Amino acid sequence: GGDEFVVILEGVNLYQAIELAREIQMHITWAVSELLPAYEKTFGRQFTASIGIAQYDPQNDKNGADFLKRADQNLSQVRDEQGRNRRG
Repeated sequence: GGDEFVVILEGVNLYQAIELAREIQMHITWAVSELLPAYEKTFGRQFTASIGIAQYDPQNDKNGADFLKRADQNLSQVRDEQGRNRRG
């Protein structure tokens, strides 16, 4: 139930990717609260951003689709286990 997009970062380690994910979440939360203050009231749901993070592993990722599938699985896992508006 939502839109998905991909950000591919070259030359950053996993820690830096997690920090960037945290920053993206903060910006999304701010933008929604400042620019769409009636969203929750109008649609009866909260606007959240859950982020799946994966680091490319050339030994186990046969192609880009494997890598993206792992990121999507991480997104689903963190959302299902920890609730929405999380990173993992």
